[in-house]
Amino acid sequence: RRAQDEHPIVEVFLNLLGLPTSRWGVSEVLDLLAVPAVSRHLELDADALDDLRHWLMEAGVRWGLDASTRIAFGAGDYRAFSWAEGIERLLLGYASGDEQSIGEIAPLPSIEGNAAATLGHALVALRELERLAAAQRIPRTGSEWQILYQHALDVLLPADLHDRDERRAQDALRDALAALAEGSRAGGCIEALDWQTVRAYLAERLADADPQQRFLSGGVSFCGMVPLRAIPFRVIAVLGLNDEAFPRREPANGINRLEHALHHARKLGDRSVRDDDRYLFLQLLTSADNVLHLSYVGRDQRSGKTREPSALVAELLDVVARDYFVDDSTARKDLVIEHPLQPFARAVFDGSRNGVFTYRDEWRAAAGVGRAQRARPFVGTPLDLPDDDTPKRISLDRLIEFWRNPARAFLRDRLHLDLYADEAPLEDDDPLALDALKQSILKRALVEEALASGRPPLQDADAQIQVRRQLPVGHAGAAAYSDAAADASQLVSRIERWRGEATALAPVNFELELDDGWLLECALRQPYREGLLHWSTGAMRGHHWLRPWFEYLALAALTPRTQLGFDERISCVQISLEKKGVQQTQMRDIDAATARAQLTTLLRGYREGQRTPLAFFPKSAWTYMANMAEGKADADERAWRLAHLEYTGENSARGERDDAWIALAFRDRDPFADSVLLTQFERHALQVFATLAGLLHGATL
Repeated sequence: RRAQDEHPIVEVFLNLLGLPTSRWGVSEVLDLLAVPAVSRHLELDADALDDLRHWLMEAGVRWGLDASTRIAFGAGDYRAFSWAEGIERLLLGYASGDEQSIGEIAPLPSIEGNAAATLGHALVALRELERLAAAQRIPRTGSEWQILYQHALDVLLPADLHDRDERRAQDALRDALAALAEGSRAGGCIEALDWQTVRAYLAERLADADPQQRFLSGGVSFCGMVPLRAIPFRVIAVLGLNDEAFPRREPANGINRLEHALHHARKLGDRSVRDDDRYLFLQLLTSADNVLHLSYVGRDQRSGKTREPSALVAELLDVVARDYFVDDSTARKDLVIEHPLQPFARAVFDGSRNGVFTYRDEWRAAAGVGRAQRARPFVGTPLDLPDDDTPKRISLDRLIEFWRNPARAFLRDRLHLDLYADEAPLEDDDPLALDALKQSILKRALVEEALASGRPPLQDADAQIQVRRQLPVGHAGAAAYSDAAADASQLVSRIERWRGEATALAPVNFELELDDGWLLECALRQPYREGLLHWSTGAMRGHHWLRPWFEYLALAALTPRTQLGFDERISCVQISLEKKGVQQTQMRDIDAATARAQLTTLLRGYREGQRTPLAFFPKSAWTYMANMAEGKADADERAWRLAHLEYTGENSARGERDDAWIALAFRDRDPFADSVLLTQFERHALQVFATLAGLLHGATL
């Protein structure tokens, strides 16, 4: 392999050579810091790197050191989403400890205590990269370039590398730098070299194969054809044995005297690369203990015409056919395996060719051979419930979190898997517009700020919001803010109108003793004497209904509730900002016995979900139950069709089946095409949402 492919340290060095043209993307810099040798030297462990990644995302760092980088790339004169602005926010937040604006900067108090050391170590590396990028723009002699790059490596890499591969990679870099300096001196080059020339030389040097690569160090070795000198191997596989590729031919050029001698006046002792390759092939043949696998391209990929193998392969087949088989056709049938060109060829799946098979079952449908084999269920047999002598308690928050995604709860809580599915990707470009999720986040922030301050959201691009870098730069950001503020004002107005007629209470904590001996621990953070208020900056879908519905059930099941300051008759109001404007719905008139029975059913579903993944998908389930509750003539067919569309995502950008947890728990099983899963889905949809859908639509389900 090339030296640059041997170890990430070499790739880091090649990135350093190109710093003058770097955009300084946040992912580019974090990838450099995540190289084990670099992170170890800078005292950045895995947790520290995760913290750093989270801080930079919060601070809005996207690309560019500062405004000068944007100007150099022709993007304009602005600092938004740059490293300079993001680090300034983090440092001011650490110093001040709050979000109060300081000039045009909104501090970000995400870093506390000793965590500041993590940012400090990262800044050491960033400052060295910035210094190196500036220094590279000045032409230097070969020796001066060696000193410059060696200093950068000393700052970023530890002096004592314990890993053998790391030491070899570092030695390769030092050798390349030494060759640059020594070559300049030996060639009498006293002129200053620009950074592009130096980068081209060092990149070419590191592109050569490392002559000291580790060989025969593991179970399988990949290498070029090398003299084995009768070293035995269980299996030897040789690829690319086509006629024009092996054995090699003498290069036909004017300075190669051997090429002329081989055809006219060859003498004893003259070297022949073809004879060398024939002897090398003989060594491979004698070194193979159990298997010798010889491979070549047998047909032209465009025309399909037959391509000949190496003459050595053909000669070997002739010898084996003559001495070990009855006839030539039998030998070739038993020894030569012709693989189809396409992975979806029928012969790959139907077993018509000896030795031809595949593990890629996803091509079976394209080949038209039977049906693709279904993946085995992730959990074939339900698990036993854990033995637990402690009282059976569960918090209402945990119950809500379970029903949001039962597959995730099972895989994470029982099997201790972590898919990191919720980790947002780093972004290296300025936002040009706000997607639906970011619009909702901005509107929520505006509503929360307005409710806390008692003032309506500003209708212009407020400086405090602008410097937090939640918006695109320029007019696009101002327009996005104005639209979000207008929508937020409508929602705030409706919320304040309801709150003006209600009486707020202090947060309430209580326990409900349900059937089966379970205690449900409930915490209502913003109760009112009249009941509960929930609001949303978007349309209500299945998972949005879980918290208001479950909290209302808990409060309805509480008796007597008047001792805690509630009215005897309570309700739960949901105010939502939807496309049609602000919508208000109300849940009420559930008696305590019905609420307790509903909560007991939900708890039993939770216990079932601790043994096996539940076929419950809240968005699809709510779509199904809401359409069933409308009671139209074709309600059943329509409900199933729309629920399936919600699950597959055909009517939106992302369906519930695209969730990583659900995809793993159910693999390729479509709950709407599997009778067992479909029955489970309908049962759980009824358990969770039937009563709610009936309340909101005035139906009985």
